[in-house]
Amino acid sequence: MFKFFWALLLVIITSNPSYASTIEVEQAELRERLGCKASGLKLCFVNSLYNANSKLHVLNFNANIEELNPDVSMPDDFLRELAIQLLVKFNPDAASFYGVEPTLRHIIDESTYAADKIAIGISGSYKGKSLVGYAKHGSDEVISSFISSKVEYDSITPLELLLAPCKKIESLENTGEISKLSPEQYKEVCGFEREREGP
Repeated sequence: MFKFFWALLLVIITSNPSYASTIEVEQAELRERLGCKASGLKLCFVNSLYNANSKLHVLNFNANIEELNPDVSMPDDFLRELAIQLLVKFNPDAASFYGVEPTLRHIIDESTYAADKIAIGISGSYKGKSLVGYAKHGSDEVISSFISSKVEYDSITPLELLLAPCKKIESLENTGEISKLSPEQYKEVCGFEREREGP
């Protein structure tokens, strides 16, 4: 039974193109300094994931909202602002957007993935309700630079929230409800470049 469960899980993960190309990236110094195993941290680093389809390197954090701000009246806005502040500390393009320096860039390993592709995933809970969110830097033909962020009351992962529009598009394409979008259309709707298909 146990083997069947893992085989089924493997099939589900690898059959979903949005998530199948996600790998964990080791961030030893970040884990040592801000990892969740360190006691007493109100904001801690969970893991680092790279998703090839979106070309995003997501640094995931967990926030104890009630300890960080006991008087918070809008925890979703608080978590969103926290994600943006973290993004600016790691991603040089996001820092440049605000005219500041990425003060924590030096503690991440950029040997495989550049810091300008970093997005921040954040999760937490407030009064027993789970929140999940993200902040990322982007650019397109119309707006040369922008920061996008979102927080929802949900128990999904930040990466699932980031990729939700892509998953919906791919599902509609696979069922034939819509024709396959061009790379430009996909990027406009999904927010990421579509991975190029092989020859």
